[in-house]
Amino acid sequence: AHVVEADATDPPTLRQLGAHEFDTAVVAIGSDVEASVLVTAALLDVGVRRVWAKAISDQHARILDRVGANRVFRPESEMGERVAHLVSGRMLEYISLDAGFVLAELAAPRSLVGRALGEIGLRAKYRVTVVCIKHEGDSFTYAEASTVVQEGDLLVIAGAPADVDRFVNLP
Repeated sequence: AHVVEADATDPPTLRQLGAHEFDTAVVAIGSDVEASVLVTAALLDVGVRRVWAKAISDQHARILDRVGANRVFRPESEMGERVAHLVSGRMLEYISLDAGFVLAELAAPRSLVGRALGEIGLRAKYRVTVVCIKHEGDSFTYAEASTVVQEGDLLVIAGAPADVDRFVNLP
């Protein structure tokens, strides 16, 4: 491994370091918005195909997006949202895939135990989909209409955040 101290906002310097040969670069500058934006732009200018950039605010994220970052992430904000969902209810896991779609893992609500997923009509009633299910002592498997929910099952559901939150609070 090599360590280099250089001005990453300068495209000729990035070319000299071989950055133009990278498939992916991650810009993890959080506290200096200007430097973050300039480095992201410089990496794109030298031909890096995928640039992931960290943002510290919604405005910073919008700027990075407009500059052309392929993926903008806000780790502190994303983790805060995830933890808030986990500590406030029955969710064991919560993953936001984008603003309008999440996956959540939870213990099966008692009101579903003993019933087949197809007869419950989760998509029609609650606007969520059970992606997979784990019976106690088994591994996760794809959920099917004929799958009967058992006491102690874990479900992974997908849907809009508000719909998932509503479903998670079933008795």
